[in-house]
Amino acid sequence: MTRQIPPFFIVGAPRCGTTAMSRYLGKHPNICFSKPKETHYFASAPRDASPDKLREEFVSAFFPDISEETMMLGEGAVSTLYSKDAIQLILQTFDSPKFIVMLRDPVELVRSYHARVRHLRLEDQEDLPTAWALQEDRAKGRNLPRKCHDPRILQYGEIGRIGFYSAQLLDLVGPENCMAIFFEDLLAD
Repeated sequence: MTRQIPPFFIVGAPRCGTTAMSRYLGKHPNICFSKPKETHYFASAPRDASPDKLREEFVSAFFPDISEETMMLGEGAVSTLYSKDAIQLILQTFDSPKFIVMLRDPVELVRSYHARVRHLRLEDQEDLPTAWALQEDRAKGRNLPRKCHDPRILQYGEIGRIGFYSAQLLDLVGPENCMAIFFEDLLAD
């Protein structure tokens, strides 16, 4: 039987610094970070699988660089914060997993996110107020840009609800298992 290495999960909304934090922590010699950074494994894992099977699949699929020096496993999928089911599955799979919650002013988050999806050509509306006004239509699959195949990507209001989703995470895992880091603080220091 292989040793069980404790995991931590970097969660947060898009554009909150999860990628930067993953890169910083991934350089530590005792941390093995998942490949890719955002596995989205627990958002789509089978709910009826045993914790042992889930743990084995997760580790073998996404951590090819585990070594004798590895003391922690890290993963950084933003989808985890938005999925109560994924968080509950993580809690069923691991003993006392830790969470780093990357946060940002929601207004700045939505502005930055809109600019990013514009850059990726998933959004065809140049100004945010127009894109915001289209959310209800887009949730129904109407007025979607040609390259956007998932209407959830353009639900700016939902993406900006990081306070709601962070509170949900705290209720599920307990504050003793979370560390909140604000994007603005990360930039400053």
